[in-house]
Amino acid sequence: MEQKNRLEVAKELPWVNSSSQSPYASMITNSSSIQYKEFPIRHSISDDLIKEVRFLKPQDLKNNTETVIIVLGDRPLDDTMPTVDMVYRVLKGIQLATQFPDAIMIMSGGATKGHTPEARMMGLIAWSRGIDPLRIILEDKSQTTRENAKNTARIVGSKNVQHVLIVTEQSRIEDDSEIFHKFDKDLKDIKAFPCAVTKAVIINQMERYLINHDDRVVRGRLHYVKRGLKYKAYKFVVIPAE
Repeated sequence: MEQKNRLEVAKELPWVNSSSQSPYASMITNSSSIQYKEFPIRHSISDDLIKEVRFLKPQDLKNNTETVIIVLGDRPLDDTMPTVDMVYRVLKGIQLATQFPDAIMIMSGGATKGHTPEARMMGLIAWSRGIDPLRIILEDKSQTTRENAKNTARIVGSKNVQHVLIVTEQSRIEDDSEIFHKFDKDLKDIKAFPCAVTKAVIINQMERYLINHDDRVVRGRLHYVKRGLKYKAYKFVVIPAE
């Protein structure tokens, strides 16, 4: 399914307006082809409807919320193009939210490419696939995994949350789990879940993107992903992870 052109898929989906100029609508459209049979688009992707979406504020998280699902962001390719990794993480979060109907989702990630925070991208993708936005909190300041953990701990620490489920990419399970466990005073019973994305799918998206976009950061990321190496991506450069 990931091989299909996003505009071809959009034409198959009556709810998606592929000609929209809204960055948010374009972002949702760019994610619409990924597993859309299992997680179909549930809303008309119009500018007016997207503007009406209101997410749960951190301060409104109820005391004694039993389970929180934290979905970790991934640097998008540009301001309207989430990575397949990001989308697969959101869909895994949706799957867990279905299993735990009283759970609250926290989308964690700041603006790392363009002006749109990763958290808002992920929140709108989850909303477009049918999750009530009042089940979603946006943690939109983090730039690193440690900040993901620190900032989400601040949100849930005073609410007596009993179970924390973290969603990330398979290759990052051990590293991300270790970072989050450093905040176990506030984050209790931490379990990490990998999304279903594969290295081949990640590479395919980047290669297709680079056909029409000359982006040195994406090229750098592709270089490291192909070689199975860890990296850090910044605004203008990609370097090996320490």
